[in-house]
Amino acid sequence: MDESPGVQLGCGITCIDAGYIRPGMACFYLMEQGGECAIIETGTSHSVANLEQVMAAKGLRQSRCVTLSPPMYTWTTPGARVP
Repeated sequence: MDESPGVQLGCGITCIDAGYIRPGMACFYLMEQGGECAIIETGTSHSVANLEQVMAAKGLRQSRCVTLSPPMYTWTTPGARVP
C-alpha cells in the first residue's frame, strides 16, 4: 500500500479506511493520547490490516488500546442485545 489508510483529523483522532467493499466506503477512528489509544466504530475483519498499519506508523501497541464501541452489526441485527 503506497499511501496511509489513515487521515489525521486533529486532537489525537485519526480516521482509518475500513477496507469495506472499496476504499472510501466506510471508516472507523483511532483516538490517542499519552501512548494509549481507543478504537471507535471498529469496522470489520477487513479493517485489521489498515488499523495495524496506522498503529505501527504511530508506534502504538495493541496492549495499550481499548475498543469504545462494538461493531455496527450488533446494533442492526434484529434481536441483538448490547451488553
